[in-house]
Amino acid sequence: MKMYQKVLVLMLIAALILVGATACGKSLDSQGNSAEAIGNVDNTAANDEGSSKNDGSPKGAGNEKSKYLNLLNKSANFDNYYTQFTQYGNMAKDEVELWRKGDKLKIRMVNEKGQTYERYVDLGTSEVNTVYYISENEKTGMKSELMDGEAERLGTILWFGLDLYLNRPDEHTQIVTTKEEDFNGVPCIYIEMKTFENEVIKWHVNKENGVVMNYELIPKSMDEATFYSKRHAVELGTVSDEEFEIPAGVEMQDY
Repeated sequence: MKMYQKVLVLMLIAALILVGATACGKSLDSQGNSAEAIGNVDNTAANDEGSSKNDGSPKGAGNEKSKYLNLLNKSANFDNYYTQFTQYGNMAKDEVELWRKGDKLKIRMVNEKGQTYERYVDLGTSEVNTVYYISENEKTGMKSELMDGEAERLGTILWFGLDLYLNRPDEHTQIVTTKEEDFNGVPCIYIEMKTFENEVIKWHVNKENGVVMNYELIPKSMDEATFYSKRHAVELGTVSDEEFEIPAGVEMQDY
């Protein structure tokens, strides 16, 4: 595998885990990992600052946060969907499409230079096949495995990392404003948070199914978001097995 291709795949992986994990930056420690699904919430969680239990029930969330964790839980079991969104971070913007059926994911990313990458991911085996579209008639591929923690974040891509913040105690992140507000014509719950570092975080969550439609992180003393993810489309139950077939003629090389 050529060096430039290895650099490209590392950039691709970094961009994909940007949603949620990287966007949280130093505001989240290693205890911020989420479970595959958020379970029922009881009020005793407000006094417990630990990380999520193995059964998926969150700790460290107060009563108001628990309400919104339960909203996210409406989409926890979605395993057949297509979604399209724009993500921005570290002064780079990508247009992302993602197809999921069961443990299989296909992720297509197009960066600001028009470079296109596709990742074919098996969450069950952690196997990844990445296809690079070098030109209209030239493609190359690479085999690799998911990085630590990447499967969990890809499995919760419909939440844009909101579960991480809701699972933190109020000493870390507080909800300061909530209201009903549409985003791109979708009826949502708007949630505004402030971290202990005075970062402002804004979310729009579909009030019917718990899919996060918009995420913005505005650092202290700044007026514009330095990280954001804006969802343009979600389609449920439309993905077929054929979507995960690697394009013909691509020779997959080991990383």
